[in-house]
Amino acid sequence: MDNRYKKIVVLAHCLSNTNAKTGGYSPQKCGEIELLQILWQNNCGMMQLPCPEHRVYGSKRWGQGREQFSTPFFRKACRKMLIPYIDELEDYFNSGYQIVGIIGVNGSPSCGMFSSYSNPMYGGELSEELLPTQLQSGANVTEPGIFMQEFKLLLLERKLAIPLFDFREEDRDKCLQELTQIFEKA
Repeated sequence: MDNRYKKIVVLAHCLSNTNAKTGGYSPQKCGEIELLQILWQNNCGMMQLPCPEHRVYGSKRWGQGREQFSTPFFRKACRKMLIPYIDELEDYFNSGYQIVGIIGVNGSPSCGMFSSYSNPMYGGELSEELLPTQLQSGANVTEPGIFMQEFKLLLLERKLAIPLFDFREEDRDKCLQELTQIFEKA
């Protein structure tokens, strides 16, 4: 007997493990529990992507903007991390599974699906005189984070059409309602 629904949602790492977030910012104690409950209630299995920032820089990293990640070195590391996941998704597709969606994190410089934090002033040594200007010069832009940008390119290369979403921590309740409606229909 096989009771699987064969539905899968791909998650940015920190949605189920907030320990991977940059130190000093985590609105949740361990993960987005309500989001995970919605997925389980709608019979979706979950595939957790790696956290590229943690894998490259570790736990004691500084918060950064997308400009610091938009290097050939980081992009290559992202692709190397993502290839096994792309292979797995392709296999699921070919085996009749439904990939319901991929959920990124709105505003993340690496995992934002449609919006990411940008700060072209970041870089160099931290100094008391430059820091206030550097901190004030950042903002979210309507571009994906670097990791998700590379993920989208790999999906296109493999011709894998999967719905894309951004989890909006700043508007959690509305975001959870929207995702509930989407996953109930899937």
